[in-house]
Amino acid sequence: MRRLKVFSIVCVLFFGISTTIFANESTSNSEASEFILREYLEASVNQDYERLSRLTEDHRYNSLEEKQQEYKSSLENPSEVPLSFTIIDQQRVSDKEYNYSVKLEFPDNEIINLPINMKNINENWKVIISTQPVNEQKGYEIIEHADDNLMIQKNQALAEPQPSTKCTWSFSERVDGRTFTSLCKKFDLSTKDYRTTLNLQQYNDHKDKIIPLIKYEIFETKFFGDNLWGYTDVYGEKKGVGFKAEIFGDTLKATNCYIKFSIENSKNTVTTFKGFGELYSF
Repeated sequence: MRRLKVFSIVCVLFFGISTTIFANESTSNSEASEFILREYLEASVNQDYERLSRLTEDHRYNSLEEKQQEYKSSLENPSEVPLSFTIIDQQRVSDKEYNYSVKLEFPDNEIINLPINMKNINENWKVIISTQPVNEQKGYEIIEHADDNLMIQKNQALAEPQPSTKCTWSFSERVDGRTFTSLCKKFDLSTKDYRTTLNLQQYNDHKDKIIPLIKYEIFETKFFGDNLWGYTDVYGEKKGVGFKAEIFGDTLKATNCYIKFSIENSKNTVTTFKGFGELYSF
C-alpha cells in the first residue's frame, strides 16, 4: 500500500512538472512568434524592405533578391506604407505555428484586418506569405475603405484619370489548363467608375473541339501579399477584330499591378492558345 501511495505521488509530481514545462514552452513560443511579428510590422512602418525580407517566407518569389526588390517597389508608394498596427488576436495552431489577426491603418484612411500566419522554420519564426490573394483569405476584412479622392504624393498624378494604355501582352503556344502572368508589371490604375477595359483577341488550334475560355485577373502586389482587384472571364474565339471586355474593381485606384491569365483545362483534348491585347483605363 505504501509503495502504491509513493507511486501515485510520483505520478502526480511528474504530471505537474510536465504540465508546467509544456505551459512554459507554449508561452515561450507564443511570445517569440509575437516578438518577430512585431518586428515585421515595425519594419513595414519604417519601409525597411531588407528587414522585411529576412523575416518572411514568401511563396510568391524564388529568391531573396527578387523578394527585396518587390517589397521595395511596394513600399515606395506612400499610400502602401502602414501608419500604425495593432495585434488583435493570436490563435495557437501548434508549438510551431500561430495565426494572428492584425489591424493596419494606411495614409489614405484605409483600415484593414489582416490575417497573418507564423511558423517556426529551422528554429526561426517567419511570417508566411502564400500565393492566395489576401482579400480571399479567411479573416481578411476592410474596416474602412480608402478615400480615393485623397492625394498622397506619388498618387497625385492619378487624381484626374486620362485614357491611357497600362499594359500590353502577347502569348502563343500556351497549353490549356495553364496559368501565367503578363510581362508588364508595376502599372497603376486610376478609374472614374471602378472599371478598366481590355481590347483583346484570343483563339486556339482546336476550336471545333473546345471553345476558348480565359480568365483575366488584375492583381496589386503588396508587401504582405497580392490583392485581387478584379477579373473577367472571356468565353469564345475572338479573332480578326478586337474584342472589348471590362473588369470592375473594388476601388477607383490600384497600384503596382500585373495581369494573370488562367486558361480552362479542356480535359479530353490537348490544345494550345494564342492571344494578345491591351488594357487601358479612363
